[in-house]
Amino acid sequence: MTIQELSNKVRELIAYKLEMPLSKVTEEAALVADLGADLLDTLIVIMTVEDEFEIEILDTDAARLHTVGDYVNFVAGKIGVHIDA
Repeated sequence: MTIQELSNKVRELIAYKLEMPLSKVTEEAALVADLGADLLDTLIVIMTVEDEFEIEILDTDAARLHTVGDYVNFVAGKIGVHIDA
């Protein structure tokens, strides 16, 4: 999987879970500030990402995930996708 494929997959998951057009879910978009996610939405996104990529996101890690790009980079690190791939 390339970083672009990973980004697309994470963006699609977030768009689906937040019920919004994919075009609004950019890597720069913050889940709460830009996409209107609340605490429950954020937890659902975290659980969905964990399930999809078979990873664990600890509370300490989740506290640092604000933007879609943060999620992409975190998952990339967990599953071994290189940013420059």
